[in-house]
Amino acid sequence: MQQIDEMLTTVSQDLKKHPQITVKTSRPFTLILAKWGIKKNVNPNLLTLGMLLSVLVALPFIFVNQIWSVVVGFVVIQLFEIFDDADGVVARGTGRLSVYGEQLDYIMHLICHPLAIATYGYCVYRNLQAPVFSFLSNELLVILLCGAFIILEYGIRNFVHLDAISRLKLEQKGEVAKAGKRGFIKTCYRYFIDNFVCFPVFMQLFPIFLFVDLVAPVTVSVWALLGEVALWLIFFLSVLLKRFIRYVK
Repeated sequence: MQQIDEMLTTVSQDLKKHPQITVKTSRPFTLILAKWGIKKNVNPNLLTLGMLLSVLVALPFIFVNQIWSVVVGFVVIQLFEIFDDADGVVARGTGRLSVYGEQLDYIMHLICHPLAIATYGYCVYRNLQAPVFSFLSNELLVILLCGAFIILEYGIRNFVHLDAISRLKLEQKGEVAKAGKRGFIKTCYRYFIDNFVCFPVFMQLFPIFLFVDLVAPVTVSVWALLGEVALWLIFFLSVLLKRFIRYVK
C-alpha cells in the first residue's frame, strides 16, 4: 500500500509538471482511477479501451449539435485524457507493462482522432449560415480542412513513432540521446504547440467553439478549425525541416 501511495505521489508530481493543460486539470481524476485500478488489479488494456469508449459515447452527443448535447459531449470526452493517463500508471503499478498495451494505446489514438475531426467538421458545416469564401463551397472547404487535418496529424504521429524507435536503438547501443537545451522562446513555442496544436487537447476543447456557435449568432468554429489546420501545417513543416537537417548532416 505504501509503495502504491509513493508511486502515485510521483505520478501526481509528473502530471502537475506536464505542459498540456488538459493533463493538469484531469490529474485528480486520473489519480483516483489509477489508484482504483492498481488496488483491484485491473487489466490496464481495459482502461486503454476506455479511451475509445469515451469518444464513442461523447461524439454522438456532439453530433446532435444542440446546446445541452454539446455540453454533455464536452464533459464525457474529457474521460479520454483520464483513461489515457491512467492506463500507463496502472500498467506500471500492476506489473503489466507490455508492447501490446503500448500498441493498443497507439491504435486508440489512430481511431479516435479522425472520428473526432470528422464529427467536428460536420458540426462546423451545419453551423455555417453563409459561404465562408466566395470561390469555395462550404462542403468542399470542410472536407479539405478535415482531410488535411487527419493527414497532418498522422504525419506528426509517425514522426513521434520514428523518434521513439531511434531512442530505443540508441539505448540498445548503450548511447543516450542528447536533449537540446530550451531557452525562453523554445519553451514558449513548445507550450503553445502542446496546448493549441497537439492532440488530444484539440479534441477535448474544440466543442467549446461549437457551443459558442449555438449560443451566439456567430460562426467561430470554422475559423478555429481553419486556424488549427494552419498551425498543424506550420508545425508539420517545422518538424519535417528539423529532421531533414538532422539526417543530412
